[in-house]
Parts: sequence; structure tokens; C-alpha cells
Amino acid sequence: VDRLTTRDLEHYVSTRRTELGSRSGKRPPKRITVQDELRMLRRMVDTTGRWGRHDARFPGMPSFRGWPKDAKPPRRLTPAEHHRLVEVAALDRPGLARLIAFAGWCPRRPLAIFDLRREDCTRALDASYDGRDLVYFRRDKGGEARGWGPLLPEARAILVDHLRDSIGPPAAVVWSPAISSAYTAKALGWNLRYLCTKAGVPLVTPYDLRKLAAVRAYQACRGNLRATCLFTGHREGMTLYRHYLFEDEDVVMAAVRGTSAST
Repeated sequence: VDRLTTRDLEHYVSTRRTELGSRSGKRPPKRITVQDELRMLRRMVDTTGRWGRHDARFPGMPSFRGWPKDAKPPRRLTPAEHHRLVEVAALDRPGLARLIAFAGWCPRRPLAIFDLRREDCTRALDASYDGRDLVYFRRDKGGEARGWGPLLPEARAILVDHLRDSIGPPAAVVWSPAISSAYTAKALGWNLRYLCTKAGVPLVTPYDLRKLAAVRAYQACRGNLRATCLFTGHREGMTLYRHYLFEDEDVVMAAVRGTSAST
């Protein structure tokens, strides 16, 4: 490790750029793939250094100048596509349809949504309760944003309908598939893949649903990032702004036509 230099890493990048691999064996790796490999190497060097295994420091990331960004453009799920997925799922799996509908209006991490228990939603069921903290999120990535949180009115309505149409003890998870006790992001992803094929919608992932919900929350909060973070569970508003929000189609078309539109 103490002999590793930035020049070594630059040689690695140039070599990887010419390698042919992937499933077809005819394409080089993507730039983001090689960047992730080096980030993992940096993490291993830094972590083992903290463990006292060596005194070396990571030499620094090499330049990727000349290697154009080749990642796919971000998927931007539209409300119409979301509605179509819910519509198709409802034909034979109403519980899954409500989960997809809820995830498109609740921008919390999938982990937080999947671990909701019926007892965590008692406030949402109380029609007389109009406070901000409606649902208790007991799990989240890294333990962030656990506790009571708000819901958009549309998400609350979907949740209430599902709870009233299903049964289970207070400790039971709200969204439960037939073959296991709780959903996972991978399991929901496979369901979405099937539904997308059936509905004629380009591939959708669980995080595409979250991004759509984040846009909806951002619009409901009238562009206030700090308020939107209460709905999404983010600590930093800029993380939300950079990676989750995309332009509203109505606003874009209004700009193209030279008319005004409310945000």
C-alpha cells in the first residue's frame, strides 16, 4: 500500500478503459464503474489505516479527463406512468397496487416504507388528528430520520384505505407480500419489472418512485427544501436538490410556449 502512487492509478484507468467485457464481451466498462472501483480501493486503504495495519495514505484519485461521462440519463417517472402501473397492478394484486401508489407519494427510503408496522400508523387512521407527525418510521438508512414524520394527503389516503381493507396484529408490517413477511427493494424491483412489461412502461425501479414522490413533496412545499426534507428523510437539502428533484413538465412546457405556470 505504501508504494501505491497516483501514476499507478492512472495506468489502471487507462488499462480498464480499453478492456472489453460486460455481458456481450464487446464493450469496455463504463466510466462510473471504474470510478466506483477506485472509490472502493480508497475506502479499503483508509479503513485499514484506521485499524493500524499501515501508515500509508491514499495517493489521490486520478484524472478521468478525456473519458466522457457515459452513464445513462436519469429515469424520470411521470405521473401518467405511475398511474398506469398502479392500474395494472390493481387487476390482480390490490395490495401491491397500493404499495406502488403509496411509494409514488411518500418519498421516504424504501427501507423505511417496508418496515412500517400497523401500530406505527394509528395517528394517520385518526380522522380527527391533523398534526404534522402522522407515521412513525422505525427504520431508515444508517438510522437517519427515524421517528415521527409527515405524509402528503394523497399518501395518507392510500395508507388509510389499505389499513382498513387489510387485517393483522399491531406489530404486523403494513405492506406484506403473500410469499414472505415483508417486502424488500429487490422484491419490489422484480414486481415492477413484470408490471412495466405488462403495462408497456419503460423500466421503473423503487427509487424512481421515490424521486417522483420527492418532486411531488417539493411542489407541495412550494420549493422549500428544508420542509421537503421532512417528507423525504434527508439531512441535507442539497443532496435532495442534486439527486432527486427534476423539472416539472408543466413548468417546462410553459417556458417553451412563453406562458406562465404556477410552481
